[in-house]
Amino acid sequence: MNNKNALILTVLLGIALSKTTAQDALTLGNHIVGGGISFDLSESDNSRSSYLNGPQSITRESSSFNFSPYYGRFIDDYKLLGISLSVGSRFNQYENDDSYPDTSIDDQINFGAGVFMRRYFTITEKVGVYFQPGANYIRSSRGSESSQYTDSTRLTLSNKFTEKEKSNNISLSAKVGFYFFIFDQLTIETTLGNFVATLTSTTYKRKNDQPDEAYKSKDHNSNLYLNLANSFSFDQLFTVNYYF
Repeated sequence: MNNKNALILTVLLGIALSKTTAQDALTLGNHIVGGGISFDLSESDNSRSSYLNGPQSITRESSSFNFSPYYGRFIDDYKLLGISLSVGSRFNQYENDDSYPDTSIDDQINFGAGVFMRRYFTITEKVGVYFQPGANYIRSSRGSESSQYTDSTRLTLSNKFTEKEKSNNISLSAKVGFYFFIFDQLTIETTLGNFVATLTSTTYKRKNDQPDEAYKSKDHNSNLYLNLANSFSFDQLFTVNYYF
């Protein structure tokens, strides 16, 4: 039995054996806190040799960080009003050491804030579903630099490019979720369906820093995305919320 199936059976067993009284957590004046945090770091180093380029070493490094807390207060029984924050970063570095070496660095930072409402619908004392409309804004800034050299000494550049990208993202969403009280003040939840409409505005700049081929370009575009995920699935990550 894999971990996913074991978790599902644990949840269902807890529901079946539950004999607790109705929860007071979903009533006027109470609060909720939740969110997620993630960090990833990876590094790889590959060596090989080819007839044209000779010995070659490729190094890759990447890291990412995301933090997305939220807080809410019950403005009425089974009705919640909340705010959310998000902060994230991503970094990638690539280096190729051969007869014509090149390097590139790419990093991105984003932050955002949002508001949401939630209406709970109880099924049993500890189990129910909720409907949650909300709005969110994310500001993202990305920069990258790539350098290409004429030979392995890295004394002369053949090309050097810099790129900058800034985007503003506004989204409206409406989702349905499932919740289960594993303790009096602690729930696990998963999304059953989610409709998202997103408007993104992006400004993109690219520049070649070589004197003999110098140029700059600037582009601006806006896009509207619609996304509907309406299938019931336990493959999604469960979230944990604390009520007090």
